[in-house]
Amino acid sequence: MAAKNRIEKQKLLNFISGVPFAQEDLARWQDELAKGDVTQDLLNDVHEKLMAIAPDQFTSEWLHLKATTEFGNLSRQWRMSNASKQFSHRK
Repeated sequence: MAAKNRIEKQKLLNFISGVPFAQEDLARWQDELAKGDVTQDLLNDVHEKLMAIAPDQFTSEWLHLKATTEFGNLSRQWRMSNASKQFSHRK
């Protein structure tokens, strides 16, 4: 499962580096991910900041829609993976 956590962290790092977030938020999130795994609080914070970015800060409306869709997919994947850990897969 450690490999899955690394993949989730890397996907989130790639995402946040491609979106025009404030540098202090970006640095804080990168530091959090370097110290630990993806958490619901971190995802909530990224989501809140993503929704606060004005669409005109992106180079096109399409990139804004792409970023919000990609973040939705990342957060859904993380929630499904996290929920899967709660169940016993043994018979």
